[in-house]
Amino acid sequence: MDKFQILKITTITLTAFFFTSCKNELNVSISKPLPVQVITNEAKKDTLMLKTYQKVRFLVDSVYQPSKDLSEYSDLTYSRFYDLEKGLKAERERLKNDPSIIQSWNKKYKRYLTKFTQDSIHYTKYMTENHYSNFVDFELLKIFERTIWVSNNTYAEVLIKPKNGNGIRKVVGSVLIMPKSEENNESETLDIYKYPQAYISYNGYTKTNVRDDAMETTFPGITPLSSFLNIPIKIIAQKHLIKFEINELVIDHTYVDVSFEKVPAEMSMVFKYKTEPFVTYYIQKTINEKYISLTRYIDDLAKAQFEKEFRAELDFYIQGFKKYDERLPE
Repeated sequence: MDKFQILKITTITLTAFFFTSCKNELNVSISKPLPVQVITNEAKKDTLMLKTYQKVRFLVDSVYQPSKDLSEYSDLTYSRFYDLEKGLKAERERLKNDPSIIQSWNKKYKRYLTKFTQDSIHYTKYMTENHYSNFVDFELLKIFERTIWVSNNTYAEVLIKPKNGNGIRKVVGSVLIMPKSEENNESETLDIYKYPQAYISYNGYTKTNVRDDAMETTFPGITPLSSFLNIPIKIIAQKHLIKFEINELVIDHTYVDVSFEKVPAEMSMVFKYKTEPFVTYYIQKTINEKYISLTRYIDDLAKAQFEKEFRAELDFYIQGFKKYDERLPE
């Protein structure tokens, strides 16, 4: 045997050993976490492996181990799940580029998405027309303290400014002072319990500017409004946003739906999060409960191609997320 043949055999042997070693590192039961170094090495090669590992561990740690239901799936390995996810990724890409699949989904479901779009336009217009800023503006003038009996109370002097000839009969809401750093960090709705604030409550009738003293509303753990005493509003505004949350508004002889009570909660979630799952939820709740998004349609078709070979792995996903959803509060 010449040197070239020996070198060739050695190279093939080393290559086979390398790939076998990589495979063996993932050929571990999902009942055990992988070593950090293995996860790090595999993630460098393919981020899909990291996502697969995180997905599997999430279900193992949050669903199967706490309920002691993992025994049925304890022989499954990370290697198998990784193979499944690679196959699904490739099949989804193929299906997304198949015109017949798109046509099939359009025929079955597109009309429901079109109806959603119409509803979305309708409620966007409704919310725009009923926003309080069409009828009245507000301005924070100062933060001051007033003594009533023996206690000191903090107030926010607010200027109520009617607009467009409207007469203001009633305003209820709050003025909040929040850090600019949290402007884009709001939860499902603005969490009014996190920030210094004062309660606005005006009853009367005015077509001209009127001042109203809004009394501080306190909640445990928040910075008190009194921390802004004697600081000019212009200085406060350098680092803080002054927001007005208006819950009730009556102009002349009309109640204005400034809280958007006529907008379905499902649509409000769509406007807040702007992601496909909330669009699907709205359609299923208000238009057609059997609606499936194009993403889900393609995903289901892709999974069907791997149902026989990866039945146990797919069942692990299905049952795991089902059990997780059942534990969530309504």
